[in-house]
Amino acid sequence: MLRKILFVCLAAFVAVGAASAADLAKIERALKKEPIYKGTPKYLLLVFGPAAADRVWVVNDGDTLYVDRNGDGDLTAAEKKVSATIAKDSNPAEDGLAFEVGELKVGSRVHKGLTVALIPLKRYAGIPDLAELPVILDTLKADPKAMTVRVRVEAESARLKGAGVG
Repeated sequence: MLRKILFVCLAAFVAVGAASAADLAKIERALKKEPIYKGTPKYLLLVFGPAAADRVWVVNDGDTLYVDRNGDGDLTAAEKKVSATIAKDSNPAEDGLAFEVGELKVGSRVHKGLTVALIPLKRYAGIPDLAELPVILDTLKADPKAMTVRVRVEAESARLKGAGVG
């Protein structure tokens, strides 16, 4: 049942977005200014709008996340550094890390409630239906420390109105 729901959601997303989607392989992927990282950074690029004109870089460096909140390509300002939220009885190696970023102001739009979670893939291996998926099994076999990323944001849209924050 879960697979059918995921497939339907994915099909609906593709049907809505395919007509006017930008070619993501051709967009610029350059940062202007980066901080000095403590470890090996992991990069994520969020794009907004049908032409993907508004871009927000998100870079994970251990328990720190750097977020280009205004889309200017500079990750060095103090307000662009976000520390992980770690629950008192939590073990980040087992439970992952969560980052409460908040608001993004890119282009002419304000996107609210950005959260990023880094979750060990092995946590999903115990969930029925997911545990059987070859992609999960193969990935864990190749890298038992593989991570997943969950991104949530309430994106402002000129075409769609919802019941989101603000």
